[in-house]
Amino acid sequence: MTDSTPHTAGPDEPPLDVPEHQNDEHSSAPGLGAHDPETHEESHSETHEITHAVTHDHELTDMKSTLLDAAELSNRAAGLAAKAGADLHSAADHVMESNASVRIYGIVVLAAFGILMMIGLGLFGFMSMRLQSRINQADAMLLAVGKRVVAMDESIELLTDTGERLRDMAAKQDLLASQQL
Repeated sequence: MTDSTPHTAGPDEPPLDVPEHQNDEHSSAPGLGAHDPETHEESHSETHEITHAVTHDHELTDMKSTLLDAAELSNRAAGLAAKAGADLHSAADHVMESNASVRIYGIVVLAAFGILMMIGLGLFGFMSMRLQSRINQADAMLLAVGKRVVAMDESIELLTDTGERLRDMAAKQDLLASQQL
């Protein structure tokens, strides 16, 4: 950016808006006029130096302006980078807090699942033991029924044998009775 304010000379430079012959130290000296060739060369070199100083001053002003703009832009960039870093830090903190709460929820869910599994395992064990005792009772009952069936078979067989003997005896008695008659 260029500065639009008029340029003023520094402390070592002669004022720019003063005519050249007033700046000349030799022009006010007695005996030396403005037409002196030596004075003319000095005046010309001073004019060249002033022009060079003005150009150099203008370049420095432009350079200062450019450097200030660059510094302002770098400050803005640093500010934005710092803000982005702060935002990133707060987002990381939020993620860490969320992770901690999710971890706690995970532990609670895992503990609840573990408790339910233990309850289910206990219930299964209890039901298995009751079922086993009932199966043992049914086995004992079937064994008792089997023993009774065997005992009844033996009783029926004895009754059948006894009935046959009684018939045999009745047949023998009939034979004896018929022989006695």
